[in-house]
Amino acid sequence: MDTKNRIRRKDTRPAEIVMCAMKLFVENGYFETNFQDIANEGHLARSTIYLYFKDKKSILKAALKKKFEENKNNLIDLNQDEKDTFHERMAKLLTRMQKITQDEFFKRFCIMMAELSAKDPEIAMIWKEEIFDKLKEIWASMCEEFNLDPKYREYIFNVLYSVFFMSCISSVCFCEDNPFMDFASFAEITKTDVQKAKYDWMLNHE
Repeated sequence: MDTKNRIRRKDTRPAEIVMCAMKLFVENGYFETNFQDIANEGHLARSTIYLYFKDKKSILKAALKKKFEENKNNLIDLNQDEKDTFHERMAKLLTRMQKITQDEFFKRFCIMMAELSAKDPEIAMIWKEEIFDKLKEIWASMCEEFNLDPKYREYIFNVLYSVFFMSCISSVCFCEDNPFMDFASFAEITKTDVQKAKYDWMLNHE
């Protein structure tokens, strides 16, 4: 392997390790997976993993960063159309969130994170900081131009993501017998309510 290929391999190695670890964490369990398992999955030496990660929590943190980055652009892109009303942007956001809930691996990843967070406060804090806090920042940025009341903005965020994550978890746990509303149904109802709110606003501001 020439120098150029070695450098390229070194640059991509952390991401490769994270992908192998995520697969094993979700399929076999976080606590059941060790560094040797990850090394075997990635066809590399266990010592190589230690060059980039000190423990499994540092890999898990990197995995959360990766999942956030994968979906971040879907949210940031919503800010590009300056002609959108808040209601139109909300409808677009709901559509994009609905697509994410169709990702089976993502849903199982959510279940794993919920279980780990219940057992380990440190992991719960990592999940909060790497996902929820960052989502709130993007949400605040998206809402800023519409001058929404901060309490209303917070309320909408909490409702959206509470239903979103519950939908991801319950759909895997209960499958066809899910007693909770799936996100697709929630999205359609909310879009209807959003359009009604937009219509009412137009009537009151003619």
